[in-house]
Parts: sequence; structure tokens; C-alpha cells
Amino acid sequence: MADRQISGPALGAIFVGILFTYAGIKGYSIPKTIQNLITGKSPLNEAQITGLTTASGTTNASVNPSSSTSVAAGVSVAEGGSSETAFQTAMLNDLGAPVTAANLSSLHEWFLHEEPSFPPPNLWNPLNIENGVGGFVQYGSAAEGAQGTAQFIEDNGYNEIRMMLLSGNGLCGSSCASDFLRWSGNGYSSVC
Repeated sequence: MADRQISGPALGAIFVGILFTYAGIKGYSIPKTIQNLITGKSPLNEAQITGLTTASGTTNASVNPSSSTSVAAGVSVAEGGSSETAFQTAMLNDLGAPVTAANLSSLHEWFLHEEPSFPPPNLWNPLNIENGVGGFVQYGSAAEGAQGTAQFIEDNGYNEIRMMLLSGNGLCGSSCASDFLRWSGNGYSSVC
């Protein structure tokens, strides 16, 4: 029998397929999973980004109906938590940012720059994140929208916005001008 060699491109294609399948089944962010592998970290410790349910049928988060804030940090809006404040709270938690009056009010102002009402007509996409083919991303739930929005901000280099939200001081002022100009296609440089 002749010696057979494994094709490098074929092996790479198999690896990519396994990576996408693994991330999809586990509900992990594909860019974050790749980043963890490249930096030598285990992707097994990655937090789920989808609104998958647990064996008991509940989501990974819960919303306190009296305050509309997320009970657990780093998780998204639970079933029924679809108010704008609950969405913003979940988005801030997903970014690891504090839920402050400044963050909530400035997110509200930013949402108004993109959509005049909540919930937005672009299914849980109040900031009109484009899908790359002439339309807008449509999320299946408020939880997916909050997580997807936070992930988009992190993965696409909107560092001024991210840092201001992490500071708890909100987005008002000119410190995020270049990020807002890029986000809006030069439509606006501030939101409040």
C-alpha cells in the first residue's frame, strides 16, 4: 500500500468545520472561541451568547420584574423582559458595564438616533446593526438582541463607546465622536 499524506488544506477545512459546529452547538461566539484557541485558553470556559434554555427550560438569566434589572451579571434579558430598560440593562451586563442612570439615559438617546420606538421594527436590533447584505440583523429574542449588540460593539472595535459604558459615565459628550461617526456613517458624532 502506498504512503498517503494528509492534505494541509483538507485538514484545515475539517478543523474549521469542527470549530463552527462546536461553537454553534455550545452557543459560543465564534470569534471569541477562535481568540481563546489562538491565545492558548480553553474554549470550554466561554460563556454562552445565545438564549439557549437549560434542562429545566429556563434561560440563563432572570429579570426582576419590579426593577427591570438583570439579577445575574453577564447574562441577558429573560423571557418576557422586553422593556427598553430591561434590554439596556442586559446589554450593559453583557458588556460587563455597570447599570447607572448615565449609561441607561445615554443608551436611550442613542437608541432614539437609530429607531424612534422600542421595541424596534428590526427584531431586537435597536441600533440597526447591518447584516452585510443590505439589510439589518434580526434577533430571535430580546436576550439574543442584547447579547448580539454587546458582542458587536466588542468585536468591531467600538472601544470609545465600550470604555465610556464601562466607566459608568454614559455616552454623552464628545469622547465617543469617532465611534459614533463610524457607527452612523458620518450621520452623527454624539447622542446627547
